[in-house]
Formats: sequence, structure tokens, C-alpha cells
Amino acid sequence: MMEDIQLIIERMERRDLAREEAIKLTREATRLSARAIRQIHRSLDNPSEIEECKNSLRRARELLNEVDNLLKDMPEIYYAGFVEHAQQEFAEAVITFNIIRAFEDGKNVRIPSPEELNVTDASYLGGLADTVGECRRYIISLLIRGETKKAQKVLALCEDIHHILMEFDFPDALTHGLRHKADIASQLIDKTRSDITAAFAAERIEKVVKKVG
Repeated sequence: MMEDIQLIIERMERRDLAREEAIKLTREATRLSARAIRQIHRSLDNPSEIEECKNSLRRARELLNEVDNLLKDMPEIYYAGFVEHAQQEFAEAVITFNIIRAFEDGKNVRIPSPEELNVTDASYLGGLADTVGECRRYIISLLIRGETKKAQKVLALCEDIHHILMEFDFPDALTHGLRHKADIASQLIDKTRSDITAAFAAERIEKVVKKVG
């Protein structure tokens, strides 16, 4: 019996070491994803940030791949929560990058699939929901630049994303807080719609004033 106990101890020790390493890797991946989002927004004023953002996303993906390999035989650790959180942050960063760069470059928006990002469905949907907040931030930048029509198109995309999220009427045990995120996205969309309406009104007033003057 003592031999069996010793084997259990050894297996637990290996799992513990793997868990500690995975936590370290996911923390770094999360940090890089957050940095990438900041770089995406800074790229609006400084195009050199685009490559820096790509590098951050590339490194975050490499770290998440390391985690996948490390925990491939340890599902009880993989699905403990911290891995999916890092995946969610990564998904949010990549989707945000694709959206903003598409609008800035005048191209069609292409949102990658969970398979392409190599993340779980719950992580993907959570990241997609959080993208609405980053789109709002982008819209504010567009309004400051006077690009109200483009801002309106980004808002329309946010509305499409929210409609997609509302399709997933499943228990929270499966979607991991998606309903709450969808509610927040809805509030942000309403607030952003008001901001755009106010910007259009300001433009009309400015045109009338110029015409009268």
C-alpha cells in the first residue's frame, strides 16, 4: 500500500509543478494580450505600434500553446479557470485588432473562429463580448476625429455581435458569465448610440452656423 501512496504523491507533485508553471505562463499571456490592446489603440496615432501589437499577440499565442502542451493530460487543471481566462483575453485582443485594422484600412471585417484562435468556446464568446467595450473606445476616437459615419458602422458591428451573443441561451456553467457580459455590452451600445447621435447633431448645428455666417 505504501508504494501506491508514494506513486500518488509523485503524481500530485507533477501536477502541482505543472499547475504552477501554467499559472506563470497564462499570467504572461494575459499581460501581453492587455498590452496588445493598448498598442492597437495607440496605433491610431502611431502606425509603428501595429507591428509591436502583432509581436505581442504572437508571443501570447506561443505561451498559450505551451500551456496546451503542458496540461494536455491534465484536464482537471486545464479547466480550472485560469487558462480559459487567459484565452479570453487573447481572443479579445485578436478580435479587437482585426476589427480596428479592418476599419482603418478600409477592408471587410473578418472575425476569426475559436478554432483559428485555438481557444475554448466559452473563452471565445467571453472575449467577443468584451470586444464591444474596445469598439466603444475606438468609436470615441473616431468621433474626436470627426468620422461619425465610420463610427456608425462600427456601432452596427457591435450590435451584430450583441445579437450573436444573445443566441447563446445556455446555463452559466457552460458559458461562464456570458449573459452578464452581454448585458454590459448592451449598455455600452446604448451609451455609444447616444454619443453618435449627439455628434451628428453637433455636425448639423455646425453646418447651419457656417451657412448662416
